[in-house]
Amino acid sequence: MFNPLLKKWVGKGELDYEVYLKTGTLLHLQTPSEELVHHDELLFQVTHQAQELWLKLISQEAVEVVAEMDGDLLWPSTGRLERMLRAMRCLVAEMNILETMTPDTYQIIRRSLGNGSGQESPGYNAMRLSADAMEAALERVLRRRNLRLVDVYKVGSFGAEDLKRICEQFVDLDELFQTWLYTHYQMVRRIIGVDRSIKALDGLPTQVLAGRMTLPLFRKLWEVRVEMTNAWRRDGGYAPGTQRASGTYPAVSPQAPASSGLIAEAVSAHASSAAPNPTPVVAFDEEPSPLAASAQALAAAAASVEMASPDSAPPAARHPPGMHAHPPVNSHPPASAHPPVSAHPPTSAHPPANAHPPVNAAPAPSVAPPAAPVEDPWSKPEPPRRGHIASTPTPAPIPAPTAEPNDPWSKPEPPTSRRAAQLQEDASAASAGAQWNRPPKDQGPY
Repeated sequence: MFNPLLKKWVGKGELDYEVYLKTGTLLHLQTPSEELVHHDELLFQVTHQAQELWLKLISQEAVEVVAEMDGDLLWPSTGRLERMLRAMRCLVAEMNILETMTPDTYQIIRRSLGNGSGQESPGYNAMRLSADAMEAALERVLRRRNLRLVDVYKVGSFGAEDLKRICEQFVDLDELFQTWLYTHYQMVRRIIGVDRSIKALDGLPTQVLAGRMTLPLFRKLWEVRVEMTNAWRRDGGYAPGTQRASGTYPAVSPQAPASSGLIAEAVSAHASSAAPNPTPVVAFDEEPSPLAASAQALAAAAASVEMASPDSAPPAARHPPGMHAHPPVNSHPPASAHPPVSAHPPTSAHPPANAHPPVNAAPAPSVAPPAAPVEDPWSKPEPPRRGHIASTPTPAPIPAPTAEPNDPWSKPEPPTSRRAAQLQEDASAASAGAQWNRPPKDQGPY
């Protein structure tokens, strides 16, 4: 074949591309066209040969995954696992191409296949062995971290997030492997049929394919799902339609930060003056939820700080004559209008409503959910993400960079013709207020 662009003959096996890929050998690994028993025999051979090449690549990548996991290099392992997943998708897609073969065509090709079976595939058997090595590498990582497989999936296991990602990619690979076997099963079903009376070339009934396609590569990763579901309980959730407490996702940390003492003291003092007898929150169970327990602990800490502070004296001693409990505002009456502190009503210490919002304007407290059992780590609310700060201010937008005067990539595209250039010059001259004296059309070409 002559390539007019290269001005070279292609197909003789002499060019660098052909030499590197050994196309002279690769393209002669199929039965010659004059010897094919049917036109679709080439499709059958090319599909299976391509499948063997993809399986070879997957097994080679699996060897590298095992080595990286043994060296605790889990991040590079995720990239190799993603490559293996994409190669598995190619296997499924190629099997779908083979389904275009009709049953009568395959009956002709089948006479020349001997007793061949997919169980004799080197790539299939190599992938099975590679999966065993990958599973053993995963168990070694768990032992080094002193973890069980179920611990990786517990809520709050921040130290195992990278390992959980690896486990999920293992499941993805296993799922695609089973999808590939299922696609093969459906191809056999539509071409030769699946029945106890129909036997494959190796003598086994085609019915055994149904059980073979569900055999997982990583059995323990599937069994841990069953273990988690068996340990699951309904306690700790919300009934459908129930008002939910705000701030439950991400969940509030059960330990209040040390810097929140002043805020807790202010909230406690404000709530005690506004609502002397607060209505208790009704819970589903006697045991308070983690969120309610945190609020109670915060209020108790604030009360203890208030009792221990020198400002814990009665209001008459706290506010000497001539001083006010609140800074004066425009709507505040003058100091002389204040009655004595001892006769001061409980609510008159607050300025008018336009200066402070009324306490009863806050929404009613929501009903706290029932607490989850201690032994059920999957029903608890998710802890806050690392680096999550609820009150983080929104950063100011970054201004767009200004193009430099000598930056040719930020300038408008130049005109592509002389006529367009002329129009652009006319527009520039008109905007500048200058008179453009263009020569007549017959004095020169445009």
